Amino acid sequence: MRTSLGEALSSHDNALNFVRLCLASAVIVSHTIPVAGYGAGWYDRLEGWGGWAVNGFFIASGYLIAGSRLRTGPVTYLWRRALRILPGFWVNLALTAFLFAPLSTLLTGNTYSPLDGFRYLAADWALRMNVWNVGTTLADVPYPNVWNGSLWTLWYEFGAYLVAGVLLTIPLARKHGAVVFGTLTFATVVGLPLAIGPLDVTTNLYLNGLRLAAFFCTGMFLFFVRDHIPTHWWVGATALGTVALLSAFGLAPAWGQLPYGVLLLWLGARLPVRWGARNDLSYGVYIYAFPVQQFLAIVAGDRLPFVVTCLLALALTIPLAAASWIWVEKPVMRFKKVRFPRPSATRIETLE
Repeated sequence: MRTSLGEALSSHDNALNFVRLCLASAVIVSHTIPVAGYGAGWYDRLEGWGGWAVNGFFIASGYLIAGSRLRTGPVTYLWRRALRILPGFWVNLALTAFLFAPLSTLLTGNTYSPLDGFRYLAADWALRMNVWNVGTTLADVPYPNVWNGSLWTLWYEFGAYLVAGVLLTIPLARKHGAVVFGTLTFATVVGLPLAIGPLDVTTNLYLNGLRLAAFFCTGMFLFFVRDHIPTHWWVGATALGTVALLSAFGLAPAWGQLPYGVLLLWLGARLPVRWGARNDLSYGVYIYAFPVQQFLAIVAGDRLPFVVTCLLALALTIPLAAASWIWVEKPVMRFKKVRFPRPSATRIETLE
C-alpha cells in the first residue's frame, strides 16, 4: 500500500477523479430541489450538498494546481489552465444559446430569437455570468430565467488559478509552501466569519470569494504537506469524525476546511475505484447537468419522485459529459504540449 497521500496521488492510478464525479453528482441532487420545484420533504436536508460539493472541487483543484504550477513555467501553466476550462465552457454556452434554448420553446411555447443567443454568448464568454437566460425562454419554470446556475463558480476557479500562478512564481512561496499556504488558509478561514459578522460584508462577490479561497488554499496547503499525511484507515476515520462533529454543532462551514480536505484526498487515495482515472467526466457533468434539469422541470416539474428525478438527470447528463470529454475537452488538451520559454528557477520537488 502506498503510505502517503503524496505517493498515492502522484499518478492517475487513484480515485480522485471518481471523487470529483461524485461531487458533481451531489450538485445534481442539491439542484433538483429548487429546479424541479419540490416542496418541503425529507430531501430538504440534501440541498446543502451542492455547496459542500463545490467546496470539495476547490480543495481538489488547489491540490492539483499547486503541482501543475511547480511543474511548469508561468506561460505554459496559464495556457494549460485555459485549455482545461475555457473550450468546454464556450461550447456549453453555444449549445445553450443555439440548441437548448430554441428546443425548449417547442415544449413551452415561449419565443426565441438568435439575437438573444448572441447576447448570452457576448455577456458570458469571459467566465463571469452576467446574463443567465436566453431571452425569455425559461420564464415559466419553477426556477425561472436561469439556464445554468452552476457556471458562476468557474470565474472564481479561474481567478484562483491566476492567483496561485502568481504566488508560486515567488521563490519563497515555492520553497516554503506549507508555511505560506498554511498562513493563507488560516487568514481566509478566519476572514469569512469576520466578514459576515463584525465587518458586515453583504456582497456575495466577496463572501463567495473568501469561502472558496479558503477551500482552495486548503488544497494547496495539503499539497505541500502531502508526504507527511499517511493513508492509513485512521486518517480517514479521524477526518470524517471531525467533519461530523463540526457539522453537529453547525461549525463545519466555518472551520471544516482542513478535515474535509484530508477526507476527500484520503478517499481519492484509498478508494479501489478507477472510474474516470483516464476519462474525467466530472467537469462535463458539472456544466451540463443544470440545463438537463431545466428540461426535466419543463417536462415533469415535481410530479416524479425526487429520487427518480435525480437519477434521470444524472443519466441524461452523462452522455453530454462524455461527448464534451471525447469531442471537446480531450482533443484540445493535445495542444497543452505547445512549448513556451520557461524562466530559469530553482528546481523544486514536484509530483513527478
